[in-house]
Amino acid sequence: MDIIKQWFNKISERGLVWHFFIFVITGFLLKLVYLFASPIWRVDLFFYIQGAKTMLDGGVLFKNFVEIKPPGIFFIYYWLSILFGYSNILVSIKFLALLSQSLTALFISATASRVYTKKAGFAAGMAFLLAASVCYSFWPPNIMLIALTPLLASVWFCFIYIQKTVPGYLFFAGLFMGISSAISTNLILFTLIVPVLCIINDRSIKRFIVGCLTAFAGFLVVWLSMAVYFYLNNALIDWLWWNFRWASIYGGTRPVYLRIFNFFWGMMRSWQILPLYALSFYSLYIITIKKLYRKHRDYLVLGVLFVVSLLSRLAFGKSEPRYYLYMVPFMVLLLPLAIEYFKKPQLKKISYIFLSFVIISLSYTSFEGISKPYRRFVTRKALHDAIKEFSDPSDKIFVWSEGYEVYLMSERSMAGSFFSPAQHLANGYIWMRNDFRNIDVPWQKFMSEFETDQPELIVDLTGKFKGAGEEYYERPLLDYMNSFIKEVNENYYVVSEVGRAVIWKKR
Repeated sequence: MDIIKQWFNKISERGLVWHFFIFVITGFLLKLVYLFASPIWRVDLFFYIQGAKTMLDGGVLFKNFVEIKPPGIFFIYYWLSILFGYSNILVSIKFLALLSQSLTALFISATASRVYTKKAGFAAGMAFLLAASVCYSFWPPNIMLIALTPLLASVWFCFIYIQKTVPGYLFFAGLFMGISSAISTNLILFTLIVPVLCIINDRSIKRFIVGCLTAFAGFLVVWLSMAVYFYLNNALIDWLWWNFRWASIYGGTRPVYLRIFNFFWGMMRSWQILPLYALSFYSLYIITIKKLYRKHRDYLVLGVLFVVSLLSRLAFGKSEPRYYLYMVPFMVLLLPLAIEYFKKPQLKKISYIFLSFVIISLSYTSFEGISKPYRRFVTRKALHDAIKEFSDPSDKIFVWSEGYEVYLMSERSMAGSFFSPAQHLANGYIWMRNDFRNIDVPWQKFMSEFETDQPELIVDLTGKFKGAGEEYYERPLLDYMNSFIKEVNENYYVVSEVGRAVIWKKR
């Protein structure tokens, strides 16, 4: 134990480059199961892969590939495909996860070192790597993991600004917030930290306004760049509709009481980090009850960041464990404060309990990772082979329901722009909650594409062209669905049935 303490003390005094190297090695060791023994693919990853493929084929996001997710994550997968090859995408995204978590740990370490000590900063970085590894829902490089790196870079600039009030730091804080929100729009809530910083540091209204505008300028650089890109590619209206209008409809269907319930239920589902929840709320209690926010600006900012992370999580409205990764960095940044207020006998007992919990969680997660691969790679192999049998490599196909891995594994291009038609076209609950307003926009686009870009094959994964929430189907959704099914019956015929999936071929 003394040798480990000596090593830890020695390493923690080294520079950030040395810390990053340690974080990469530690993250690699903690993710060995994920990197080499477990796919853990999720449908979202196939969204990003197909979006990148659309751009590789010369298409434009939101025009040739429609989705509610912001463009940042698709561009990252696109450049990953350019650098390492599209055929290697399933391997390269795993190492993207390793890089993302290591960079996030580095920014956490740098930030915590400014608030506490270098030793506490290094420990916080290591704690993040542990927390990001104990739940296999955190493993894949989805929006949550990728967006954390620029977000924590922004937080790092915020704490630099606290120590030295230079407006340029706020510009870069805003710039990185813009990048993180371009990957996950929910993170736009973290822009609230800038007014708080300006109020703390700048007592004059003039300096407050200048500070906020400086950060906003950096934020605006990112979003204006995207607007210019989509305008030059004749997709500005498409981007605004799908990424803002439809996203607000899709994300606003859950009532407040359900969001609150899902928030706490999601905590239970991500039980592997329950001690982290408890310690972070304890830290927030200390900041409030001992009024540390009056004495230390850093603690006030940390408290605000943690509260904002709670709000960003509530905004999702779902209980998926992976969404709680947004909170982890800000809980980890509060850890040294919680530890500081424990008495030594208490701290020793808590350390042993915490260590035991981590070992149990890592063991369970590793077992889950190995025993729960993406089974569709195996169970739908016959479907992938059938698609190859009834089509040529140059043919386009269309998958009803969700695209999943079908396009990737069958090595066929996607016809039209709807990777997830059941989600965006045939979700009865969402359309019902919206009184079926705006339904003409996606359905007319879909039917127009279907008529002009007819796929060679239609793969109906449901067997009967089913959608989600069919009990809520009403006109005009019923009319559109019947019209589409009529088109299929008139122009296609069934060539194969693989399990529940039905393959239709163009006449």
